[in-house]
Amino acid sequence: MISGEGNLNPAELAETAVVQAFTQRDSARLQIDDAERLAYLDRAAAKLDMINKPYWVEATRGISLPVEFRTGETVNMIDFFKVDFEGTFLCYSKVVIGKILDGAGVSTKSNVDALCLTFHETTLLPYMEKLPRRHLMYVPVLAVDKIDQTAQAA
Repeated sequence: MISGEGNLNPAELAETAVVQAFTQRDSARLQIDDAERLAYLDRAAAKLDMINKPYWVEATRGISLPVEFRTGETVNMIDFFKVDFEGTFLCYSKVVIGKILDGAGVSTKSNVDALCLTFHETTLLPYMEKLPRRHLMYVPVLAVDKIDQTAQAA
């Protein structure tokens, strides 16, 4: 179980969908299924009152990406390994990255293709840093080590 408290959380809700996505082989059908899967998960999370709630997250991986960018455009991302943060769960998303260009201009093929939890209003710990303006935090479902809803301010 991912949660320390035993309550259903956004990562547990999506675990079955991740397994289904990995077992599919037809890429044309997979894109249709991805959209349906994301819509289903968002509806289920909304019904369970998980959307727009603050969570404490410990994860082995997180990716910070801008809220908006165009297809084919170079996108600045921040790749986190072993990240702890508090953020507001926004929705489920799929992150697909085919190529990563490093600061030295070296291009590396990447096969990032992950069903993610998406957070905004994110505070990184231990230094209480915020993500860059207009960035969201994407955490692959299978990278979540621990996730717990935190108390909302009254």
